Amino acid sequence: MRRSRSVCAVLLVALGLTGIGSPAAAAPPETVVLIDTNFLTLPDINCVSFTLHDTMLSERVQITTYFDSAGTPIQRTIHGNFQGVLTKSTGEAFADHAAVNLTFDLRTGRLTGTGLTFRYIRSGEGIIYAEIGRKVFDANGNLIFNAGPDDFTQGGFAALCEAVR
Repeated sequence: MRRSRSVCAVLLVALGLTGIGSPAAAAPPETVVLIDTNFLTLPDINCVSFTLHDTMLSERVQITTYFDSAGTPIQRTIHGNFQGVLTKSTGEAFADHAAVNLTFDLRTGRLTGTGLTFRYIRSGEGIIYAEIGRKVFDANGNLIFNAGPDDFTQGGFAALCEAVR
């Protein structure tokens, strides 16, 4: 019993000294932080009988890229927090808040989004349009997993126009 522990200890030291079993050092992640750049602000949306305009009040977006041991980018994450106001050309306004995390697997092309992408509330009615939860898309943009309300995934901006009508 004593001898087998000694052999194991010698093997562990030898493996450690030769680098076998030790992970290769990857390049450190690169992070960029964007403050109030309108990165998450929606473009004006023409809803035929009215227009929607998104105004940013505050925004913070952090983009981090991760690398493998060869220095090749393998993953990019975006964490965004947005406060704004979505206003109809008729004057009605809706608070616009997003807190979203996006993870791009640069090797497979898979995109995973979690959090609150869209949520609009009409006074007296409650939530009228929402995109909240977890969504996974394959490299071709096909939705392969969905958990949570998905008004945008199902109907895009046309559904938003209908919801705020």
